[in-house]
Amino acid sequence: MSSQTTCTLTSTGQVDVGVHVFEVMLEDFPKKNITLTYADGTSEDRVASNMASPPLCKVKLQFAVESESLDRGTQLDQLSETLTTNRNVSSCSSLH
Repeated sequence: MSSQTTCTLTSTGQVDVGVHVFEVMLEDFPKKNITLTYADGTSEDRVASNMASPPLCKVKLQFAVESESLDRGTQLDQLSETLTTNRNVSSCSSLH
């Protein structure tokens, strides 16, 4: 993904009418160098935006978008508006 704050899904072909299911894995990496200290007293340095290190957290996002019968231009505009987000992830927690 080219941007760390925006995710846009686009279609290069015709968007069929119906329900479309998506799954996206969101990963959080530090923006500046940090040191993680664990409960057992050990610590680990993390370098900013080092994609080779494991993410601080991962969240699997699953969602569905229903496409109705509209003209092609309107369909893609609405899909783009629905799936574009400009939010920064400030924290993550695992769901059980």
